[in-house]
Amino acid sequence: MKLNYLIDQIFSDAAKKNLSRQQLTNHAGLHQPAISRLLSTGDCRFSTINKLLEAAGLKLVVVPDNEASEKLARGELF
Repeated sequence: MKLNYLIDQIFSDAAKKNLSRQQLTNHAGLHQPAISRLLSTGDCRFSTINKLLEAAGLKLVVVPDNEASEKLARGELF
């Protein structure tokens, strides 16, 4: 999974909770230049991602890389 895709997903989920990108960034204790660098380089520290996830009310979960996990993540397994 590419980092930009993950960041887009975090921003998308935050938007569903009526949090703008700026609000999410502020809640995470980050500055806009940090987000711009992250998106342009495609690289950052795990702690930065974790701050964004927490601010959006999300958490990172590690699952096996297989078809069943993909279906479960998409809500297609059950």
